[in-house]
Amino acid sequence: HSLVLRWHQKRVYKDPEYTLQLHMLEEANKILGRCRGLPLAIATIGGLLANRPKTSAEWKNLRIHLGSELEFDQDINSINRVITSSYDGLPYHLKSCFLYLSIFPENHEIRYTRLVRRWIAEGYIAKRRDMTVEEVGQKHYNDLMNRSMIRPMKKKIGASMAVERCQVHGMVLQIILSKSIEENQLFIIDKHCNEVPQSKIRHLVVTRWKRSEEKMATNINLSLVRSLTVFGECPASLISPKLRLLRVLDLENAVDLENDDLKHIGDLHHLRYLGLRGTNISRLPSSLQNLKCLETLDVQDTKVTHLPDGTAKLEKLRYLLAGINFAEDLAEKMQTNAKNKATSV
Repeated sequence: HSLVLRWHQKRVYKDPEYTLQLHMLEEANKILGRCRGLPLAIATIGGLLANRPKTSAEWKNLRIHLGSELEFDQDINSINRVITSSYDGLPYHLKSCFLYLSIFPENHEIRYTRLVRRWIAEGYIAKRRDMTVEEVGQKHYNDLMNRSMIRPMKKKIGASMAVERCQVHGMVLQIILSKSIEENQLFIIDKHCNEVPQSKIRHLVVTRWKRSEEKMATNINLSLVRSLTVFGECPASLISPKLRLLRVLDLENAVDLENDDLKHIGDLHHLRYLGLRGTNISRLPSSLQNLKCLETLDVQDTKVTHLPDGTAKLEKLRYLLAGINFAEDLAEKMQTNAKNKATSV
């Protein structure tokens, strides 16, 4: 128990040798007792306490909020209660970022840059006077990591010292999945999916797609969908002008994606994030130049070597991820574009 207490102190006070006052020590022992030695519960509760006022009254309130049944319920219910309490304790701006993780399947390693750029595209990151949106996004990511809501999977990268990839624990994912679906925010097309949602969904995810489900796809109301994410085979019929409010189209590693499947891209005027990494795409449509809001274009590990004319005029484009030849092509096009602007003045 003393080892668990020291680890808990390290999580909460960032110092395993920190000496707790007697009244705080009593509350810490009672809370740890409720966690019943379950690592996920201890980690989650430690992350929650680290971000709350460190007073015995505050800790006592949390213990009461966790409920006495924690002492008697089965392990799984104990953890669920702790995770739900931790979610309820998140600041509002972190709740939407955290629920957004329900888009990714269980055991999926989520790349830091992919997640933060998607948050930015969705408008979840508010710019602050003294910080860039990227810095705010990094702070949100690290906050969730420090609260044990997500767990690190790869080493820290660059000057930002952010963990390169993260994962959501299976039990945590089940809780945020149910919350997202309950709030009509998320709909997942998978092998168990038979009925079309009646509500106006915001985030559409495809994990298991069969050609026989093509008819169901045409019956989904796409008018308010903000993000479409595909894991596995990509249903071409979903990429249509009906996605008129779409901000994120993430087809990373989608199977059997063809150039022609992107023919309606230019109609998605609100698109901010286009992820085609790891697909068989070899050519981008000329209508790409219509995407005036586009911030991220990821064509890394594809067969794309050239940008369509007009792409250099996309003034909001912040992130272009591609090979070296592609970068040279863009630099050339931007130089030409700048010259044309200069001569027309």
